[in-house]
Amino acid sequence: MDWQEGDETGAHTVYGDVFTPYIVNCIENNNQKEIEKIFSYIEFLLSKNDSYTNEVVAFSVLESIEYLLKNNKKLQTILGEKTTEQLKEF
Repeated sequence: MDWQEGDETGAHTVYGDVFTPYIVNCIENNNQKEIEKIFSYIEFLLSKNDSYTNEVVAFSVLESIEYLLKNNKKLQTILGEKTTEQLKEF
């Protein structure tokens, strides 16, 4: 974390720059088990109804992969209710 020059790592940075590329990689490689775990975790986060958590998930994760999700019927079947609701807002 030297590049941060002493600043703390923010949730948007971690989720946007680490977690989201990992999700894309799993989708592109059709790693179904991991994809299911990921979206279960995302649904869990959204179920907390915490405004900051929802913001991080929405803008640093879901908005970045929306194009992969909206065009893939198979992926849509594993999305939870809150994840699906969040995607409708884009």
